[in-house]
Amino acid sequence: MTQQEYDKLKTVQMEIMDVIHDLCVKHNIKYYIIGGTLLGAVRHGGFIPWDIDIDIAMPRTDYTKFKEVCRTELKEGYKYRDHTTNKKYYRPHALVCKENTELYAKYDLDNKRYDNFGIYIDIFPLDNAPDSQEDRNAHIKQIEGFKKFKRFRIPYVYSHSLTKKLLYKFIMLLLCWYPEKKVNVKYHQILQKYNSIETNCLCSMSSGYPYYKQCMSRNIYGVPTLMKFESREYYAPEKPHEYLSQLYGDYMKLPPEEKRQANFEIFTHVKF
Repeated sequence: MTQQEYDKLKTVQMEIMDVIHDLCVKHNIKYYIIGGTLLGAVRHGGFIPWDIDIDIAMPRTDYTKFKEVCRTELKEGYKYRDHTTNKKYYRPHALVCKENTELYAKYDLDNKRYDNFGIYIDIFPLDNAPDSQEDRNAHIKQIEGFKKFKRFRIPYVYSHSLTKKLLYKFIMLLLCWYPEKKVNVKYHQILQKYNSIETNCLCSMSSGYPYYKQCMSRNIYGVPTLMKFESREYYAPEKPHEYLSQLYGDYMKLPPEEKRQANFEIFTHVKF
């Protein structure tokens, strides 16, 4: 990927985000920029210079409402994707994608199950987390256990090793008694285990950060608050300092200079 393509990719990400933002404002749907997107907004006024993606989260009720709204009102040229809309979709969260675009990382080429959805934005559900540490530990164990099962039942084999590929295929055959289409259904049931109970904490359980870091007091998210992001404004948690401190520690400290490089090598193909 060239610098020009890298810059264009950021522009397309913001185009998708504008579509999401406008739809959420119109229908009073709550969302927050999270993770590295929020870090970039606070520390850099937009994208982290060596990063490209935008991640957002929605409380589960808003997440569900957003899906319903997208069925009839998502702007032409964009698509909502989750495990209920696409047979070959195995992510535990939703995407909004720009149609007629393509984005391939090199490791995607080794995964025959990979279905390219083009350039997209991740949308993560926020679910209730139990207040007691004992219940949280049990919930983490349940989630991690099922994630391991899912990894073997629907394997994404990012390896050139024939031995590994055969091993995964063998294990997958042993687990074929569990219908593939039920895997994500069961996983979402586990994530929503405490949604019928009033708790003090929310957690983005399907993102890449550990559960214990993502488990935050409800008032940290609080009232969505507009924050500058590049030339736009998007909604952020009410208490960004508390959010970022829990996730990253000293979040204003830049990583070593050698790690502040855009990884152009990871992408093998992009089409706008």
